[in-house]
Amino acid sequence: MKVKTYLEWHQHVAGCARCQVIGRCPFATPLAEAHAAAVAAATGSRLVCCVRCQVQEDVGASHLVPLAWLGEGVAYHSYTHVPKCTAKRARKNVLRFIPELTWFHGGAAAGTPEGGNA
Repeated sequence: MKVKTYLEWHQHVAGCARCQVIGRCPFATPLAEAHAAAVAAATGSRLVCCVRCQVQEDVGASHLVPLAWLGEGVAYHSYTHVPKCTAKRARKNVLRFIPELTWFHGGAAAGTPEGGNA
């Protein structure tokens, strides 16, 4: 159920400019809440990490969105802050290696985590 709800939420975000630019829109709220419930049921916690800064937050936070990207032929399902994660990594005080904010549709990714095209 966790993956199913993630993919439903991600599919919405991939087609919603508001979710991509400023955070969760009203149409995404029920999808995010369903995913938060599935995360809690699967893991016993609603905490997830931003792929960019590694800060743990409640998956229900309105400024977190799903971010799926391809790497080495495998899809990664993660979360990121929007509009932009500016938090520094605790170690070394630098931003983490981060995938571009590209949204893939129908399983085809737009770009690579490095920000280029394969």
